[in-house]
Amino acid sequence: MKRSVVMLSVVPVGLLAMLFSASAPAQPAQAGMPIAGRWYKLQNAFRGAGECLEGNQASSPVHGGAAFMDRCQNVSGQSWSFEPVAGGFYRLRTQFQGQEMCLEGNQSSSPAHGGAAFMDRCQNVSGQLWRLVPEGNNFRLRTSFRGDGECLEGSQANQTGHGGAAFMDRCQNVSGQLWNLRPVGGAPAPRPRPPAPPAASERPDHRCGPSFANASCAPGRCCSTHEWCGGPPETHCSTDRGFNGRFDGR
Repeated sequence: MKRSVVMLSVVPVGLLAMLFSASAPAQPAQAGMPIAGRWYKLQNAFRGAGECLEGNQASSPVHGGAAFMDRCQNVSGQSWSFEPVAGGFYRLRTQFQGQEMCLEGNQSSSPAHGGAAFMDRCQNVSGQLWRLVPEGNNFRLRTSFRGDGECLEGSQANQTGHGGAAFMDRCQNVSGQLWNLRPVGGAPAPRPRPPAPPAASERPDHRCGPSFANASCAPGRCCSTHEWCGGPPETHCSTDRGFNGRFDGR
């Protein structure tokens, strides 16, 4: 009688481990968090390595004074520092405008800067508190003001929406919301100064006046006839326009 013989092959344990590792799906590396005191360029998956987020001067006519994507180049407005603050948030500043100005995430429907993100005087407002949420090799940028439902989106410079500037939009699966950091050489970022405290009744949405429980604006800012806080670095706060020294809303 013939008997069937089962031949067993001995496979080294190391080889088995290699085979199982090869068949397992690769997990994407998690985006690294910024290091305080260093400069970075901010790029997104939509515009690629050739474009960087640039912090604009609020009074600039370019993109209505808002932050925007531009060709990556050796300009100080594209060098960003990240100051860690409580709760896992960061304040974002540019080398161009220094320690007094921070990136602020705006409400998309706001008339200020066409609803786009902009540089404003650093203060204790929730729109200047940014959280970096890792997603694969990238991360999303959210503010305490707009919460988990909205993310910063880097637009094409010639887009009509928000004048081509970067803006807060509903978080979704679009490449303009997937950001990454590229370290920049040079001198370290200076130690940040504490932000100037606003008036106790300053609202996160910058509304003021009788319709908003007589809320006031931060020191050095003023309430417009349309009940919006404004002032430096804007240029419309004066006493000769018939508004009793209040911001004229433009």
